[in-house]
Amino acid sequence: MKLNKTKVRYILRQNRKGVATEEIALDVKVSQRRVQQIIKSTMRPGKNLSWAKKVGRPRQNLHREGGGSHQSKPTLVPLWSANAGDCDPEAI
Repeated sequence: MKLNKTKVRYILRQNRKGVATEEIALDVKVSQRRVQQIIKSTMRPGKNLSWAKKVGRPRQNLHREGGGSHQSKPTLVPLWSANAGDCDPEAI
């Protein structure tokens, strides 16, 4: 099970309340040893939780102005317009 910031905070909060690591591990669906490692790593001064990042697909910038890595899509031209009588079907 992937641990994100929310789950790590939950583990630390439950530990401060005095809940056993075995119970915390069952709630979060990780091993008891992993819960102990997380608790131990946060007790060291100057240690941040850089490994507990947001999970999921990364967000993409939808603005085209910034020179994004997306190629511009071609503009679709309708074959039949509202003025269908003006169009010669054999010319298409």
